[in-house]
Amino acid sequence: MKPGEPLPTALVLEMACPQCGQALHARLPQAIDLQLQPQRRAQIVQRTLHDVACPHCRSLISVATAIAVWEPLQRLVLTWHPQDGDAKGWQTRVDGVVASLRRAQPASAKAKRQACATHGALANALLEGFWDAPESAGLQARGLWRNVFPLLPAASRIRALDLLGEGDQKALLEEAERDPALSAALRRASDPQQQVFTPTLEAALQAVHLRDSLEPAGSIDTLAIGLVE
Repeated sequence: MKPGEPLPTALVLEMACPQCGQALHARLPQAIDLQLQPQRRAQIVQRTLHDVACPHCRSLISVATAIAVWEPLQRLVLTWHPQDGDAKGWQTRVDGVVASLRRAQPASAKAKRQACATHGALANALLEGFWDAPESAGLQARGLWRNVFPLLPAASRIRALDLLGEGDQKALLEEAERDPALSAALRRASDPQQQVFTPTLEAALQAVHLRDSLEPAGSIDTLAIGLVE
């Protein structure tokens, strides 16, 4: 792969299921045009865009690969790639995906490019303007999304999004105890009618993770796999 060389807008993945060993075939979008496919916004935020379901054992594999997103509302090209592995290799892949996106969507050709250091930063950027009405972005928001995130400064929100995406409840509780903004937002968000939160941070965060806050959780196991070609 040469630097700047356009890559396919989707990654064709051939792999063995890590649960049952059967062969899997998947086509994962890399260059995403939200002008043509607005439903992708919710999939990226929910971290379901690159989920691959095994037809044999029904396990769900979450594949981590680089993406470039044309965000027409902000006229930005947003990029993200996993932070593990070969940083230079990932950056080369991102550049190739951006080249493909700009070629496929002329409106993005001269748009500003914004690199997102974490997936939480990408989600936060994609939800800009949607915090008061998440349903307009295709999200069935409740809990943290409706009651807490709109109250937070961007830095606190991004950190919380990253910890929720990783499913690390203990780390999120520790972060809330250190971060006055997150702690205050959680305490103010107590809603007796929805019974989502209680006055204590530990109870407020109990059994909450990214997908539960957006939609009912599924029963399929999720594995995280890094992918570098």
